[in-house]
Amino acid sequence: MSISNDQVEKLHDLYQQQQWQDLKKQAADLITSNPNHAELYSLLGSAELALKNNTAGIVSLTKACTLAPQDNDYHLALAEAYLESDQQDQAMLVYTTMLQQDPHDEDALVGSAVILAGNKSYDEAQALLSTARQHHPQSAFVLNAQGDLWGMLGQYSEAQQCYEQAIELAPDDPMAYENLADMLYDLDEIEEAEAVLLEGFENAGPEMTTGHLTMVDICMDQERIAEAIQHLERYIVQETNPQADDLKQEACAILEELKKEGA
Repeated sequence: MSISNDQVEKLHDLYQQQQWQDLKKQAADLITSNPNHAELYSLLGSAELALKNNTAGIVSLTKACTLAPQDNDYHLALAEAYLESDQQDQAMLVYTTMLQQDPHDEDALVGSAVILAGNKSYDEAQALLSTARQHHPQSAFVLNAQGDLWGMLGQYSEAQQCYEQAIELAPDDPMAYENLADMLYDLDEIEEAEAVLLEGFENAGPEMTTGHLTMVDICMDQERIAEAIQHLERYIVQETNPQADDLKQEACAILEELKKEGA
């Protein structure tokens, strides 16, 4: 029995609503009668990963890639699943496959560069990012990765310039605000870090999630406990990524402790 567009749409609705158990069950049921439908395996894999069944998620995403080997979106999801499972070598192999299909694929170039930089292969990482910047000159995503690499190399002015360019290109994207604020905070430029975060909260809105945690650090350093509590509460409400559950639980524990101390 073939699958209808309405059935696939309902699965995507469950994905958007983060109804992971229902998505898992319904996708698995549909796969029984549609065993060669790559999108079903991709959605099933997403549900498994959200439920922290990483091995099952990787199996489903691998099947999606096998059924639709030319679709780099499925390969990207598989690479990210490997990274969530701390399998960098496997993720790198997937990125290599993506680049064989499209040598200018932005996600594969940046993903490979991030892995290489993390392994201190800075020259190779820079070569990939140079290619990415050449072919995606207006990409805030690429500029953020370049800023991160400059930061690792201690070239903070160059890093700040990249982050600021990324903000100009995508002022509603939280990534550059959070990266720049984190770097400034680590450099003990506290006022500048807070100014960047406040700008990000205004422009990126509720997408500016982890920036609240940096604000917690700033407020705690300055004994602004009431403000720290507010930012913890906002983080807990806004954080919906299931992969961040451990961090969210830690934030809840800190919030409870601060409220007890203030009682």
